[in-house]
Amino acid sequence: MAPSFGSGTGVRIPVPPDDESSDSVLPEPSPGEDGPQDGGFIKRVRRQIAVYWPNPETDGYGSYTFDPPVEVTCRWDEEIEKIIQDAGDEIISRASVLLGFDPEKGAYLYRGTIADLITIYGITDYLNPLNVVNAYPIRVVYLTPDIRNKFVLREVKL
Repeated sequence: MAPSFGSGTGVRIPVPPDDESSDSVLPEPSPGEDGPQDGGFIKRVRRQIAVYWPNPETDGYGSYTFDPPVEVTCRWDEEIEKIIQDAGDEIISRASVLLGFDPEKGAYLYRGTIADLITIYGITDYLNPLNVVNAYPIRVVYLTPDIRNKFVLREVKL
């Protein structure tokens, strides 16, 4: 049975300390999405590193396969939150994460680096997020454009 992922509404934008940070391994949005029009605010708040396992696909035997993980910049806020899905089911979110790309429901995120995972899990076990403690599925994706549709806030709930 495939996992059930919800949807919801609402966005909260945290403000981190002001310092420099590297960009994500995944392609950054075009300047029209997260650029000078908003002062690069969304890019500035993404100061943490996470590992992202994209493209979840069923293997036909009740489990999932994923593309190789990549490191991304993000803003990761640990917070417990109850979310009501469209069908009326309640889920509990463990974290809210701001990203610089359009994420997929069902993909996984882990707060940390690939080097951390290799140290903990070895050279091959980290390739499957189902083997990684504290790697969480993306259960809800919010894509919220600004009022002029110049950039998009990308927030996920884990």
